[in-house]
Amino acid sequence: MSDNKPSEKLLGDFEKPSYEKWREAAEASLKGVPFDKKLLTRTYEGLTLSPIYSAQDVPEPAADAYPGEAPFVRGASIASRASADWLVAQEVTYPSAQLL
Repeated sequence: MSDNKPSEKLLGDFEKPSYEKWREAAEASLKGVPFDKKLLTRTYEGLTLSPIYSAQDVPEPAADAYPGEAPFVRGASIASRASADWLVAQEVTYPSAQLL
């Protein structure tokens, strides 16, 4: 029996496409609509979100960064958020439950 997971075995049967090949396929499926206009999303904060990212999109310092250490790309705390308690807060705009 192989140690590979079924998904890893299946993915091994396909060539890994480059970003350029992926973009060509995406542009072909857009049928003339500009890639940048249709697939890049601008947030209110001024960030541009791409539909696909790769290892080249990760800033170099992030590769060696640890949680709680500068440049804080993996969080400001060493402790995992999984160990933190949940905080659920919602504003209730009614003076009492009877008005609902």
